[in-house]
Amino acid sequence: MNTNFEILKQYCIDVDMTEANNKGLVTKNELNDNYFKCLFIYKKILNKYLCEKLNLKEYDNLIKNHPLKFIPNSTNNYDIYQYTSNVGMEYIYIRNNLFIERLDKSQIDTLVADYDNSNISKNSLVIVQNTYQDIIKMYKDKPDFINLSYGPFSPDYFAKNKSIVIGVNVNLFNFNGLTAIECRNKFSSQMLEIGEIIEKMNVELKDKLDIPIKVIRYDENSIMPIKKNEMGKSK
Repeated sequence: MNTNFEILKQYCIDVDMTEANNKGLVTKNELNDNYFKCLFIYKKILNKYLCEKLNLKEYDNLIKNHPLKFIPNSTNNYDIYQYTSNVGMEYIYIRNNLFIERLDKSQIDTLVADYDNSNISKNSLVIVQNTYQDIIKMYKDKPDFINLSYGPFSPDYFAKNKSIVIGVNVNLFNFNGLTAIECRNKFSSQMLEIGEIIEKMNVELKDKLDIPIKVIRYDENSIMPIKKNEMGKSK
């Protein structure tokens, strides 16, 4: 596999470097290739698993085919979570960080081997399904139920410490050819409708997993876009 590890580096927030070092994921005080190989495979498997388990493509198509004509954002307005989502959806993505240094060494070795062999084994699928609830937990030493901010510090972006966070990134509409009144009316309609779609998702997905699920709407004001100067680099 040929993966842009420079892009993945933007994904690495609050990594426990001591634990990563103990698992062989650090070289000269920096996260090494094995860390990013493991992260890439784990994220790819988890995104696909959750997309299928929660029928997220169905909701993505609901937005895509809506009569109000929601427009997907360009990749320039993706955050690192959406840019690396790997599941082919235009609006919806998994917003969690993955703390793969919490895996045991044998699990890491299995995932790294799959990367090197350009293959996803049954063992790796089982590893991800059995561990993801601990790997997505923001702070492993804090209670599962505390609220944390997954974006700007606002209740709109709060979710539990141990929860699956699903992002919906929508560019509301194209203003071209509309009068000021038409723009205002369409904007109001779309804001109301996307809010209802997100509420529908929160209600319908609530009991699909053994941990809480929170669907959050993001836009250009609530994300940190990927660094464009890193996009051309590969490793």
